[in-house]
Amino acid sequence: MGATQNQNKLQKLTIAHQNIDGLQNKIDRLTHFLHNSNPDLIILTEHGLSSEKLENTRILGYSLIGGFARQQHRKGGVAVFVNLKLENKITVTSISGTTSELICETILLKIELKQETLHLLSVYRPPCSNLISAIDFLSSELDKIVNINDPILVMGDINVDNLVNSCDKRTLDETLISYGLSRLQLPPTRITSHSQTSIDFICTNNRETLITTKVQKTGLSDHTAQLCTIITDKTKQTLNQTKRRQFTTRTVQELRHNLQSQDWSQVILTEEVEAAYKAFNGILQSAMNIACPLKITKNKRNFTKNAWDNESQTLKLLYLEALNREHITGHPEDKKETA
Repeated sequence: MGATQNQNKLQKLTIAHQNIDGLQNKIDRLTHFLHNSNPDLIILTEHGLSSEKLENTRILGYSLIGGFARQQHRKGGVAVFVNLKLENKITVTSISGTTSELICETILLKIELKQETLHLLSVYRPPCSNLISAIDFLSSELDKIVNINDPILVMGDINVDNLVNSCDKRTLDETLISYGLSRLQLPPTRITSHSQTSIDFICTNNRETLITTKVQKTGLSDHTAQLCTIITDKTKQTLNQTKRRQFTTRTVQELRHNLQSQDWSQVILTEEVEAAYKAFNGILQSAMNIACPLKITKNKRNFTKNAWDNESQTLKLLYLEALNREHITGHPEDKKETA
């Protein structure tokens, strides 16, 4: 019975992320949230605990898989807790070192599913962090994934608002695209009295038809929780789909308008060709994603029409017989019959 339940569990995998802004005094409230939402894994950013306190933290029904805790500064950190039923399916690939403090703190996990391996990268980037330095850390962790065809999921608090078309957003999107990842659209994930921003992220190289996302207010901090559910049992998935952009007169006009309203100074004034190209490509990709985003479309099946019917087959045989007689006899009558 237990094995059957575990197998059914792995057909869908739900991963939650919550910027907890200090875990120590919120364990009871966190347990209540986990009891109601029942995710398979919970990523906690800004847990603010030391390594010792993190290892001694107990959450009912969950165990600590691993995490990063700051050694030289307060707050920050990232940790992952897993449902006890699944802890034997998960191994730690990498945890960022002390040099990642205040820049980009991460933990990379490998999750053995029914038919494949899922790589989960959990991220916390402080708002004061230099984005380029953070992306370097992010890239070094993604480079540790040996099989790039495996499904990848990146979740956490990146502190780059996805609702504002900024240089930081374009830079991050460009990096994700280079790894075949796309950032899923989420509503505001941090809501204060004076702002609403979508600074937490869920990124994947998986088909969007296999993923559902949800944002949920928890009261654990001024961040919402983000829940991502992945269909892991693909034995019944027979969809023949691709992602493509739909170019119409309307979308092209909107793209032209978006490009005309862009600030191109970072392209024109940049002396290095590579940097100028990256800036240009980032602006172009961002404008295209707004005007004509990639959409999932079903591929039409191409049925091959059989050109040979019974009549054509008969004519072919008669022609070959006549041609053979012509070659044997060489008579003019046989040549005329072949023609």
